[in-house]
Amino acid sequence: MKKDRFYKIRVFVIALIVSLLVFGAMFAATYYFVILKEQQAMEQLIDVPMKTDYVPNKEDNLAFVFMGCKERNQVPEFFFLIKFDVTTNRCCVIEVPPAALSTVQVKTKTIAEHYTYGSMEGAAKAVGNLLLLDVERYIRMDQNSLQTFVDFFSGITYYVPHDITTNDYQFKEGEQLLDGRRVVSLLFSPAFYEKSDLIAHFLSTYLNDHLTNKLDSFYDLIFQKTDTNLNRAIFNELDRPIHYFLRASSRKFLSFSLDGNATENGLLPNKDTLEQLRKQVSDKEVA
Repeated sequence: MKKDRFYKIRVFVIALIVSLLVFGAMFAATYYFVILKEQQAMEQLIDVPMKTDYVPNKEDNLAFVFMGCKERNQVPEFFFLIKFDVTTNRCCVIEVPPAALSTVQVKTKTIAEHYTYGSMEGAAKAVGNLLLLDVERYIRMDQNSLQTFVDFFSGITYYVPHDITTNDYQFKEGEQLLDGRRVVSLLFSPAFYEKSDLIAHFLSTYLNDHLTNKLDSFYDLIFQKTDTNLNRAIFNELDRPIHYFLRASSRKFLSFSLDGNATENGLLPNKDTLEQLRKQVSDKEVA
């Protein structure tokens, strides 16, 4: 009986070992030929540059006027012309002072006055005329919506070029993380002169291929938190150039500011500066 029992146990152990070896071999083969091969294929696919038949066209460039006001019922305290040029992979950010003089339909007024009489459309037209650029699109934000946008991207690391005191904060010179409240405080402070640089740096940091995965959320934020005449149809029409620009490895973000001489009617733009800015963004040939 003992020999018979020992024999059965030995047979069971041998069968168990053989089964483990067989299943182990099957698992190893499955892992190698299915899982590992699939993983290698995915890695090779990632390494292959994305091919596209899209050819950049200047008709796909996007230009708009970005304006910021403390409250939506107030005149904006800053205006920026922002132009994305898909043919050169450049984005130009130009600060245009509210007091800058511009002519729209033979009426020469400040940008702020054009806003007062023609609202956002009038201000966008005035900024465009000044820079010899046809601009019909605009985005207006108040302090709350601007703060929401910055926090949507979890703030921005920025080198503050000098000590500055705003109404809400004291900033020391040096690199620091700015949340939405701090960015708003700087942009609305008369003592901060590098506004276009801050916006260009923000765009440079976040407008890249990572944004392509959450473009819908980004568009929804624009429609929900701003006043704009941009819409889903425009973004759908520009879908290919937008993805092309975001994925380009040679993107450049440039910042400029328009200066001039103060007059009793407003700020008369510096002729040389204006000529240089027009060359940067104008769709027309600048002499």
